Amino acid sequence: MARRLPLVLFLAALLVACWAFPAPAVDTQAHRKKNINVYIQLGWFTKVEVVEGYPAVWVTPAFLAFPHKDQQALVAVVYHYYYDMNNQYDQVIVRNAVSDQKSGVFSKAVGGLRMGP
Repeated sequence: MARRLPLVLFLAALLVACWAFPAPAVDTQAHRKKNINVYIQLGWFTKVEVVEGYPAVWVTPAFLAFPHKDQQALVAVVYHYYYDMNNQYDQVIVRNAVSDQKSGVFSKAVGGLRMGP
């Protein structure tokens, strides 16, 4: 038991260090970018890019079939990806991939995702 105590203390210290010093933003950004690419591969988004000064995401009918809370979670990944790169990107425009019309906006100012023209 005495030999295991240092290991337990080491693991506890490691856990505290991981909590106190989270992974750098680069890792978080890479993870967000990977998730955005997965959403495109799954057919929920068709593209994500900056247009007229704001990030925009083109969403598919599959995305529109999701409950609002799931839609919000997916678009939040795009919002945080761009906001962490440049805090001037304070909103994401949501566009319908079929009609290319504005379908909504995600912003802290509107409390998250607001769908509708």
